[in-house]
Amino acid sequence: MMNHTMIARWALALVVGLGLVGCSDDEGPQNSPIIIDEDVVQQGDNAQQNDLSQADTDEAQTDADPIAEQPFGGERPARVLLPEQYSEDRSWPLVMLLHGYTATGAVQDSYLGVSAQRNSYGFVTVIPDGKKDASGRQFWNATDFCCDFGRTGVDDVAYLGALIEEAKQRYNIDASRVYLIGHSNGGFMSYRLACELGDQITAIASLAGTTFLDDAKCTGSDPVAVLQIHGTLDATIAYDGAANQYPGAEPTVASWVERNGCAPDGAAGEALDLVGALAGAETDVTTWTGCDGGTSVALWKINSGGHIPIFQGGFMPAVLDFLMDHQKP
Repeated sequence: MMNHTMIARWALALVVGLGLVGCSDDEGPQNSPIIIDEDVVQQGDNAQQNDLSQADTDEAQTDADPIAEQPFGGERPARVLLPEQYSEDRSWPLVMLLHGYTATGAVQDSYLGVSAQRNSYGFVTVIPDGKKDASGRQFWNATDFCCDFGRTGVDDVAYLGALIEEAKQRYNIDASRVYLIGHSNGGFMSYRLACELGDQITAIASLAGTTFLDDAKCTGSDPVAVLQIHGTLDATIAYDGAANQYPGAEPTVASWVERNGCAPDGAAGEALDLVGALAGAETDVTTWTGCDGGTSVALWKINSGGHIPIFQGGFMPAVLDFLMDHQKP
């Protein structure tokens, strides 16, 4: 288990990069330095001690897990991790993890612990990396707000869609059970893929990332189940959104409630205790059902939560339970 100093170092590296997102405008990121409150970082963004022992990128990339025997992803390779019980005799769900701005797939996986659940839940994990911008920071070209600040125009929709298709060709993937999990920039990217590749995506979970400010830019009409997870004190991607930049968590959810044809009134569920450093069951749960294609939409509102909460062990299983509960007809 990592001590508070190690957690602070890890969080600082991620917060510095993600902090740049909040300083962007229509002409790209500002050149002025980012001021980080070290006391806040020392708290790990609402952190408690948690098992982040794989947060070192090199360690995470040199594990002994089953990996594709041949390079996967062509010129932009991605990691593929199979469940230990993988067999061609049955089909398997696919879970793709999309990292935040400046992070890597390996670091994001260490933070959220997605691939660590693949044996328990029985899914194939795909962990890609975004392109590097002029400053060497990895990003996804998601919405018009985030995060192709250099206006490279890289087509990440085509790239990630091709990875999904390659996984289907190389492994026995259940095409009706393709799921995305994204954090921050990765959350924005998850929404874009749900908009443009909704015929292929079953459900998404977005932590601290929202959809297009102009909902008309969300093309396509296929229903996709959506889980939005957001801290009310997120100082990087604000819970309430930012004028003329990106919508808040609640408008994002509302747009997908309408898009999926759900019943307009959401039902409050039992509050969840996801972040140990916050007292009690800090996360309010609201779910909209009666949606097209057997989908649903949910909002997990982390009261007093920040941009990089340090979650307790039950967080990722709860996210996966939501995702795996959905299957395309």
